[in-house]
Amino acid sequence: DDSEFVMKENWMYPGNDLGKATTQTTYEKCRAECSEDEQCKAFSWNRKTRICSLKSTIGSGGEYDPNAQSGYREEGDD
Repeated sequence: DDSEFVMKENWMYPGNDLGKATTQTTYEKCRAECSEDEQCKAFSWNRKTRICSLKSTIGSGGEYDPNAQSGYREEGDD
């Protein structure tokens, strides 16, 4: 269910990685990986490298990155 994530185009969340980054062919697959992990609050996916990094937090809010797409989980579903 993609309604639980808010997408941020050209955005990257550095640090706060959960486990090892994986390679995913699409943003949607990276999002799905995050949605299956309760600890995952956000993720960043790089279009060029296809690297998907799951995040425990968005930290300071992230930064601009022209090769990245990120998403964060909307709170309030407890």
